Amino acid sequence: MSATLLAFGQPPTLPPDFYGEALREAYGFWENTGWVRNTDGDPEPDIKYVTEGASPRGYIHRGAKISLVLADVDTSVSTMDTLHRLDIGFMGELVNAPDPEVTGLKNQHKNFHLPWCGPGGRTLVPGYQWMVYRDIYPNIDMYMYCGSRGQKFMLVIRPGGNPANIRLKFNGH
Repeated sequence: MSATLLAFGQPPTLPPDFYGEALREAYGFWENTGWVRNTDGDPEPDIKYVTEGASPRGYIHRGAKISLVLADVDTSVSTMDTLHRLDIGFMGELVNAPDPEVTGLKNQHKNFHLPWCGPGGRTLVPGYQWMVYRDIYPNIDMYMYCGSRGQKFMLVIRPGGNPANIRLKFNGH
């Protein structure tokens, strides 16, 4: 007779919001399935997810980097619109470069029918409610989500984590 052991871990849970806000349903992290391009028209495989539903838009990179982009759009077709970009990264001796993880699969999807996506476009692209970079420093995670007051970042320090290790670096405006 053989025994089978089934182990079920606790599903990931978003830590409580400081203001007690619920997640904004219209906000999401949409997987880059090849629809994100840079200004030269080249694919951006380093970007894993793009936020939608709050401003500025977030581009979630592999390796623990976030680009926040705010569009300054005018109504004249004779002038160029302006994008303002701020890159947020982490630095320090103990920094890791984890890839983002998402959870909270949304009950909707997006379709991207852009010229570079081919004749069928990119369809049924999944969206998620929140994202985490786990162990960005030892025993420190960074979460991103959205409540009624807008996009939020949360650093969660677990037992053994040292807040003195946290060092952010900014590039851009």
